[in-house]
Amino acid sequence: MEEKRSKWLIGLVGTVFVLLCVLVWVNPVKEYSVSERRLLKQMPELSVETILSGRFMSSFEAYSLDQFPCRDLFRRFKAMTLLQLDNNDLYVVEDRIDGENVKVIGSMDYPLGEESLRYAGKRFRNVYDLYLKDNNCAVYLSIIPDKNYFYAKNNGYLSMDYEQLVNIMLGESDYMTYINIFPHLSGEDYYRTDIHWRQENIADVADYLLKEMGQDAKSQYNTIEVDEDFYGVYYGQAALPIEPDAMKYLTNDVIEQLKVYDYQNNKEIPVYDKEKRKSDDLYEIYVGGPISLATIDNPACDNGKHLIIFRDSFGSSIAPMLAQGYSKTTLIDIRYILPNLLGKYVDFQDADVLFLYSTPVLNNSGIIK
Repeated sequence: MEEKRSKWLIGLVGTVFVLLCVLVWVNPVKEYSVSERRLLKQMPELSVETILSGRFMSSFEAYSLDQFPCRDLFRRFKAMTLLQLDNNDLYVVEDRIDGENVKVIGSMDYPLGEESLRYAGKRFRNVYDLYLKDNNCAVYLSIIPDKNYFYAKNNGYLSMDYEQLVNIMLGESDYMTYINIFPHLSGEDYYRTDIHWRQENIADVADYLLKEMGQDAKSQYNTIEVDEDFYGVYYGQAALPIEPDAMKYLTNDVIEQLKVYDYQNNKEIPVYDKEKRKSDDLYEIYVGGPISLATIDNPACDNGKHLIIFRDSFGSSIAPMLAQGYSKTTLIDIRYILPNLLGKYVDFQDADVLFLYSTPVLNNSGIIK
């Protein structure tokens, strides 16, 4: 009996092995993983040189892992069976959001990178010296905490010292007026499966920023829900069966009149790009997503004021609300454009300038030019 059971087990394992080997060779090669949001390794060049140097085998190993049949299924199985507290620096906690007990995915950003913060400060100082100090600009700094500020430490996960982060940035940016938005945020203001904040929950943050910059707040909005489910960047990385987020956007009579021009692609774009609903990242519906330079003209505002926002991706969703207080708003992402080029496109004279950056970007600021 025992012998028969062993033969069945060997036969089953052998069959699975053969099937997987066949699938490896007959499955179509994928170029991109939607769940992981990254390009997948492709078949390396096969030549005498690559074989003798060992490059072929090392590259083939990476290729075979990326192209393995049922890769997402095995990733999910691994994630669900891990006994450790976190999986690839991701963790899952429970919170009560919108009246329901839900699971929230976070990503640990630790430790505090003091050199990274100082580098960010130097890049901001470079912009100030080039364009702001001699153009009568009112310059502001506001720092956006990531979800870890609300979840990591309280749930036993590593968490950087956010107070120290703010203090270092203030020391590096003594020419700016600091606007503290930490007290105006909570964990429920962020997507459960993504890094970003939820636009429908940050109208009060936009009002506060406008008031601190001397402009009128505009807090009356209609909330529109996008039909497609939003699977954030953490969803694919965690490979866990967690409910997707609902994507919503805020609008009113003023926002509907805003005119947005994308200088990176030389075209006019909508405030909320409905075509992005079919993209890999639904968050890109907000003001064109990750573009280097854009302007927002507001026909409903005649105060002649110009707001310039140096920002990361968090700035995309709050920009339409901030733009209501100004005749013109310029969005600049110096992760994608060299500051030395900005003088060709942007008039800085007498502008209000807001440096609005999230803690993950400040703590990993090598991407800032």
